[in-house]
Amino acid sequence: MVIYLSTEVKCPKDNNTMILVLESEKLSDGTVKAYFNYRCPICGFKLEVERIEITRSGEAISIKKTFTPPPSQQR
Repeated sequence: MVIYLSTEVKCPKDNNTMILVLESEKLSDGTVKAYFNYRCPICGFKLEVERIEITRSGEAISIKKTFTPPPSQQR
């Protein structure tokens, strides 16, 4: 599944407005991964800003989240 949303993050390569893209996948072991990326629609440059991984082992569920703010939001 891929969802496109508008945003005002600028591409560091060509200064075009990037779009926020959600990509998800389910692996054969049942692990689910979701990635939030900013992608330039012109040159294809990609910045991963958030990754969520959900795994299940027996009755335990593990959730890992990694977040990196886009350059326009870093201080």
